[in-house]
Amino acid sequence: MKRNVVVTASTSTAASGPASDETLLWARFPSREIPQYFNKGHIYTYLVGCFFENEDYVSNNAGVTEKPFRRGSQFVSSDHLHEVFDSSDNRFYLLKAKCFASFNKNKSYSVVITLNKASGAVVNGRCECKQSALGKCSHVSALLLFLEKFYRENGHDNTACTSKLRQWGLGAKLKKPGPISQKKYGNVRFEPIRRATFDPRPDNYERTVNINNFICDLQKERLPTMFQTLFQLRYDDFKLDQSSVDIVIQQVLIFKKNMDQELIKQKNIFSVEGAEIQHSLGWFRWRSYFITASNAKTASSLVSLSAKNNYLKRNLWQLTPNLLTAAMRYGQVNEAKARDKYVADHIQPNEQFVQVGLYMNKKYPHLACSADGVVTTNGVITRVIEIKCPKVLEDKDPCQWNSVLTGQQQSNFFAYEENNKVFLKANHPYNYQVATTMLIFEVPECDFVVWSSVSLLVFKVQLSDISRHVIDDITKKLKKMYYNMYIPELFLMRIPRNLPLFELDYFQE
Repeated sequence: MKRNVVVTASTSTAASGPASDETLLWARFPSREIPQYFNKGHIYTYLVGCFFENEDYVSNNAGVTEKPFRRGSQFVSSDHLHEVFDSSDNRFYLLKAKCFASFNKNKSYSVVITLNKASGAVVNGRCECKQSALGKCSHVSALLLFLEKFYRENGHDNTACTSKLRQWGLGAKLKKPGPISQKKYGNVRFEPIRRATFDPRPDNYERTVNINNFICDLQKERLPTMFQTLFQLRYDDFKLDQSSVDIVIQQVLIFKKNMDQELIKQKNIFSVEGAEIQHSLGWFRWRSYFITASNAKTASSLVSLSAKNNYLKRNLWQLTPNLLTAAMRYGQVNEAKARDKYVADHIQPNEQFVQVGLYMNKKYPHLACSADGVVTTNGVITRVIEIKCPKVLEDKDPCQWNSVLTGQQQSNFFAYEENNKVFLKANHPYNYQVATTMLIFEVPECDFVVWSSVSLLVFKVQLSDISRHVIDDITKKLKKMYYNMYIPELFLMRIPRNLPLFELDYFQE
């Protein structure tokens, strides 16, 4: 019989873990074996579902949200954890670390988690933050997910490979066979995924309907189960005959007609209503319906089916989590500083710098952009601004980038110098981004701003210098892709169901 239980806030009982952290011997992680049966299901059960390891519990129907689980994943990918140490006693394995408070790296919280050595289950978690009343805050979640990632990539044993039996340079196979009991076949690959997904049942019991019925029965329960972390609803693939393809074509044509009728009501260049503020919910929602300037290069380079699936999954359906790398976080933090520095040094008295949201142009209904800013003179937009804060130039002078960067860094850099002038590389995503923005705003130039804490580099990108190939990719190739692939997927919704992409071959321009 199932029990609905919730862990109490008590962490001092003997069942909760060791009596005191001070009596334990801590060493820099990894110094001990991680519990062998620890897995992501234990984390999910501790943060979201029921928990039975602690004997000091009370009945309660209250639950917790999955927000700490999501935020914890972001903290791990953004390198928020540092000073990680582990310890253990006869019954428990402990791990402690410092975790930055949200995105403010000026403050850290001490986090400690306790695992059962035998079962691998999470016994409790403690954090100094105010939200950690039950030990289930985002910082505890981050440390648990950090440990799970390390366990998945390196295993539970911290023994160095040089301390294990030799597994390399064993020589060729012997010509004379020996007893089979003494034979070892080291070249046979162990495939845990294949073994884990193997279904020994007869084919008639492996149908999608059986799995879906099982999941639906699980969803009737008030509390989630670990099976729901392993299984997902499956959809049978459906093939489109010619009559169905004709219906999809008619849907796209009606979409184009309705779009044209809406564009008639707008100015030639207009701001999308509801997306005036960058990074707002409305801004994210509206930009998913169009090919944005920052994704123009990626969209124009799609060839394989998997690349197209991943693009639509990330941009149209927004099913892929947005990972915030250290370089991206550095750019976001310093963009305002770069904008203020540019306004102070490069805006003339008769000019005005304006921050904008999502913009479109009636000539290009498949495109949208969110410039970092525009410069107006007497109310007329004269140029657009694109700001970049490359982490590779964090403590270097961007005006001297060709001398302070290594050869490999210059090869990966987005700009090059010719005749004492700086240009964007023709095939770089930034070149496509700037070209798309200038086409939408119908301006002849863009001020490309490169900021570092040392100095500011500003060089102009002329629309007339953009190659014809890039312009055709943006105006023709992307438009063809938009109506043959993007909009049909909007109606068919195959990607969210894990079905192969359907692509038309009807619209040529």
